[in-house]
Amino acid sequence: FLFCTTMNEDASTFDIPEYIYSRLQPQIYLDFPDELEERKILSAQVPFSTEEIIRYVVRFLQRAHRQDERYSIRDGINISRYALKRVHQREVVRSNDKKNPLQPKNVLTATLSKTYEKKLSHLHSIPFEINSEIEQVLHEAIVSILGKDALKYT
Repeated sequence: FLFCTTMNEDASTFDIPEYIYSRLQPQIYLDFPDELEERKILSAQVPFSTEEIIRYVVRFLQRAHRQDERYSIRDGINISRYALKRVHQREVVRSNDKKNPLQPKNVLTATLSKTYEKKLSHLHSIPFEINSEIEQVLHEAIVSILGKDALKYT
C-alpha cells in the first residue's frame, strides 16, 4: 500500500499518531561482515589480488568497525583495486628502468634490495622493498578513497 504525508511544524497541523509514525520508519539493521566473510568477499570481488593486500585491507576494515567507523566492504574493494593498479604501475616503471639500470634512482633501490634480500632470505618471503612498497601504496589508496583520518586504522 502507498501512504504519503507531510511533516510540517506549525500551529495549523497536527502530529501524526504514533501508531502510524512507527510504521513510517521501518528499520532493518545489518551489521558489518566478520573477518572471514570480509576476506571471502574481497577474494571473490578482487580475485587477482595478493593475499598480502587482502589481509591488510581486512585488518584495516575490522579495526575501523571496532571503532564504529562506517567503512564498508565496498571501500575495501576500492582500496584493493586502487592499490593493485598502483603496484602494477610501479612494476611497469621498474621494468622500464631495468632497461637503463644505471639511472641514479635505481642504484639506491638495487643496493637496498640486495641488502634486505640477504637479511630476510631465511624468511622465504617477498623482499623487504616490495612489502614496504605495498604498504606505502595501500596507505596512498586509503587516503585517496577515505581521507587522511582513515590512516589511524592501519
